[in-house]
Amino acid sequence: MVRLRVAELLRQRGLKPYDLITGAGFSPHASYKLATEDGRFERIGADTIDRLCAFFGVAPGDLFARDAETGARRRQTRSR
Repeated sequence: MVRLRVAELLRQRGLKPYDLITGAGFSPHASYKLATEDGRFERIGADTIDRLCAFFGVAPGDLFARDAETGARRRQTRSR
């Protein structure tokens, strides 16, 4: 499963989800939704990715992590 690393990036920098409101211009709802600890998301637009990259000073690939174990379990389930 691919997950968003926003909560982790905030923590590394000593920031809170509120800082996404003031620093990146996200709404309060969007800021807290992006910063969930599990990193789950359904869809994320290119504009959102661009704003997060600019805010954190990272490349798009740095915003995401892949949980290889979950991906392996899904492949096993589908092959049965």
